[in-house]
Amino acid sequence: MSYLPKVIIILLLLSEFLLPSSEIKDISIKYEKGLFQTIPWGVVVLFLIIIFILSYKYMVLKSNTRKNEKYFEMINEHILILHIDIKGIITNVSEALCKLTGYTKNELLGKHCDIFTHEDTDASLYADVLNPLSLNNFWKGEIKSLKKDGSYYWADIKISALLDKNGLLRGYSSIRENITDKKEKDETIFKQAKLISMGEIITNIAHQWRQPLSEVNSVIMGIESDFNNNKMTKQSLETNLYKIEELTGYMSTTINNFHDFFSNDKVKTSFLISTKINKVLNLFEDSFKKANIKINVNLIDDVMIETYEDEILQVLIIILQNSKDAFIENDIQDSIINLEVNSVENKLVLLIQDNAGGIKSEIINSIFERHFSTKKQGHGIGLGLYLAKQLIEKSLHGSIDVQTNVNKTLFTINIPL
Repeated sequence: MSYLPKVIIILLLLSEFLLPSSEIKDISIKYEKGLFQTIPWGVVVLFLIIIFILSYKYMVLKSNTRKNEKYFEMINEHILILHIDIKGIITNVSEALCKLTGYTKNELLGKHCDIFTHEDTDASLYADVLNPLSLNNFWKGEIKSLKKDGSYYWADIKISALLDKNGLLRGYSSIRENITDKKEKDETIFKQAKLISMGEIITNIAHQWRQPLSEVNSVIMGIESDFNNNKMTKQSLETNLYKIEELTGYMSTTINNFHDFFSNDKVKTSFLISTKINKVLNLFEDSFKKANIKINVNLIDDVMIETYEDEILQVLIIILQNSKDAFIENDIQDSIINLEVNSVENKLVLLIQDNAGGIKSEIINSIFERHFSTKKQGHGIGLGLYLAKQLIEKSLHGSIDVQTNVNKTLFTINIPL
């Protein structure tokens, strides 16, 4: 492109050199039939320049077309693209998506996009996503999608609106990224973190069971003593058996809480948030007493929420366990945890504050990172708060924030209702 002006200048200089400025020379062209025609030399030069420019532009356009075809071919072969109309019918699909899912292009064209919907995905998801999607916005999320052979893959999907030449909505375009490997790695990390939490909870249960087991043993010894000394009466036996029943009932409740926490049934249920807070506090009751930790609960609004119970329990356990560890590590004498529950703008808001020494400003932005730990070496692997953040953001679709001031740390959790 840069040498085109130079060619034009050279041609103009040649015309000046060949033709005196005082006269106009003509070129005589003789045809075989004897016809002559004279053409001004300047017109010939101008004609040649035009031909050259047009030829050059044609070659550039042809070269760009070949490049664009290669680009489109690369996009088609390597990027997961899906186009649907306003009814969700597939109008175009890339070869890359066909290869990933096992379908041919002809098998997908004309089908509804829910052909990719996995049984674990809410059937109304596409309707929920597309209906509120404005013409100027896009939706982004992670979806478990179905392949032709019945297997699945995880996709990070970005959906945007497609408009016609009049600016009217004609469909939607989605670009997908296969994140199956990443999700499997995250799942492995979640399982590891859950096993660590299991060890911590078993320790708490051991603390909680020690006292009632001791009392059960004491009651049994009393029954044995009454029997050996012929002092046993129906009333004394019933009283002692009732005590044993109460104690074993308390122990059974502890086990149920433990079972609920480690249940693998990922099903949304509706519950009052206070019930789950009480369940977690029951698990920590004895270990908090032993560590002289006082917890204050301010239930401003006992919210009814529909979500995954297991995830709520696990997040609360992780944060309370972190506070407990910080109290012990920093040797805090007057240990207090304040837990506030409220609802603001259709969101459940949990505020969890402790006075366990705070978090240093130089590391506070890193505490949710994988394998980052504030504990002494050998006392943590840095998965707890990372797992809590992943659960809140990706499973509960909420957010978690942390602030520190002097010796206090405040976690703020928002979960949509």
